[in-house]
Amino acid sequence: MNGIVILTTNREIVYINNSAHRLFQQMNPGSLQASLVPKEIWHVCHSMIESRNLFPHQSWLIEAQVFTDSSVAVHIQVQWIQLEAVEEPCLLLLVTEQYQYLKNIALTEAQHYGLTSREKEIWLL
Repeated sequence: MNGIVILTTNREIVYINNSAHRLFQQMNPGSLQASLVPKEIWHVCHSMIESRNLFPHQSWLIEAQVFTDSSVAVHIQVQWIQLEAVEEPCLLLLVTEQYQYLKNIALTEAQHYGLTSREKEIWLL
């Protein structure tokens, strides 16, 4: 499942779903603030903010793949969204933890090919 986050340009979280919250925890190991936006993700958001400053009349969608030191692989999409409850435009982030995504594909393939438990273990490597 995709993680969904809505942020202000001041890095304040307006909304975060459970998937994104868990992913942020993985990316911030040892942090007491699991909902803190990881620096890698904020860097992509900051690029979006800079793009809007440079090209105010254009619509942008930025995608990135991030591979962290804590062995987390994340696909990120960032775009602008205007909410009725918030005066300034916000950043809409879709974040997907790639390892789990790839593991699910491998498990589906293993089931499709009728692999044994041992073959499945090797397939997941």
